[in-house]
Amino acid sequence: MTDSILKASKILITGPPGCGKTTLTTTLQAAGYHVADSDDLNAVVHWSDDRGINTPPPEHVGVGWLRKHHFVWHRDGLRQWLTEQKKPIFLCGLAENIFDCIDLFDHAYYLALDDAVMLKRLQQPERANPLGKTVHQR
Repeated sequence: MTDSILKASKILITGPPGCGKTTLTTTLQAAGYHVADSDDLNAVVHWSDDRGINTPPPEHVGVGWLRKHHFVWHRDGLRQWLTEQKKPIFLCGLAENIFDCIDLFDHAYYLALDDAVMLKRLQQPERANPLGKTVHQR
């Protein structure tokens, strides 16, 4: 990694489901870097309905529910969490309002992949993240 990246204190890694964020998280952690998955930060991520009210997802999420709900980052919660980090942090994740929060980071990187590769990865049975596993989520 370049010196400018390593000197930054807040680094965002984002991209669509299946692009490799989770794999990159594991790789960076194994190399000794401080890394977090935004999905694991309860004070930062939540589902909200069209009115902006936080709503936990039902056990079985269907198309109708997804059309009326949004996976978003709570900006103030994210700012607070980033402030609490005592060493440089890589945050891997995605949210519908990511561009409303991107200014909180020193660097941001987007992992791109073509649709065919993404669909293949989302259908892999060993994939731990449930997002994209069902047809209506793709």
